[in-house]
Amino acid sequence: MGQTTTGQIVNLLSNDVARFDYAAEFPFFFIFGPIQVVLYLWILWPQLGISAVVGFIVLFLFAPFQTFMGKAFGKLRTAGAIRTDERIRLMNEFIPAMRVIKMYAWEKPFAALVDYARKREVAKIRGAAYLKGVNLGAGTVSEKLIMFLILVVFILTGHHLTAKTVFVAMALVRQLQYTITFFIPLGISSGAEALISIKRIQKFLELPELEENNSQKSNNWKTSEPVIECKNVELRWRDDHDPVLSGIDFKITKNQLLTVIGPVGSGKSTLLTSLLGEVKPSKGTMQVSGKMSYACQQAWIFAGKLLLCFEYYYSLCWRLYYICNLSGCC
Repeated sequence: MGQTTTGQIVNLLSNDVARFDYAAEFPFFFIFGPIQVVLYLWILWPQLGISAVVGFIVLFLFAPFQTFMGKAFGKLRTAGAIRTDERIRLMNEFIPAMRVIKMYAWEKPFAALVDYARKREVAKIRGAAYLKGVNLGAGTVSEKLIMFLILVVFILTGHHLTAKTVFVAMALVRQLQYTITFFIPLGISSGAEALISIKRIQKFLELPELEENNSQKSNNWKTSEPVIECKNVELRWRDDHDPVLSGIDFKITKNQLLTVIGPVGSGKSTLLTSLLGEVKPSKGTMQVSGKMSYACQQAWIFAGKLLLCFEYYYSLCWRLYYICNLSGCC
């Protein structure tokens, strides 16, 4: 509960899982591409000779560039996913509390928070889109560049161009270009996204399971027995963090009222969460007997409400006094 949020879970289900469907379309091009290169080189060698080899070498020089672009795309994908988690977390918190936000007229401050989170998310999405456009643009330009180099080398080696040689070379290079500079880059980018999604899902699935509170007793207890008892309890949200509360000792019996008072951030909500079994004590023992219900509290005292009440009662008293004077009672 302390290492994940609802927004992250929603993002894993809606975005990260969908990356597997897209990534599964392109892996076979990594096998088909080399076979296609060998086949086309065997066809072009009798007609172009060494110039065909030069063209293929230039074509394969795009591979390091595509690898670099794939790594950069993966980094942007990771940063964008984290910011998407944050934005969804904010929305999941704001929507259930919309009644309170509207009642206190907090729409603009909360809208500014969502807008800021969305802008940070869009910045990473825009960067990933730029990289994707550069990668695909380089693949489109590569066809013309490779064909130009093949023909220049073919002429410089003393050969004579013919329509048959040019059109056959153009058709084969174009088919190979789609595989090498279009489908394989898509496979790299989608594979990078899938690997990032796998790591995020794996990190989530490897989180420790929420253990139920095993200290629950039977629903039949005596009045003198403590319903809730804590002995030297220490509470942490995460094992690698400092304790939020430590040295907690108290007993609550049936028909007894206990009030927990403290400033904001002192650990009141953490104590209640531990009683519900969502935070396990790192030290000490906590026993909860019987059934438990949880009722949240919302204050509905608005700005100016007390002042309006005083004005209302003040005017009411003056009216009663005026009526009594007219009737002769006072």
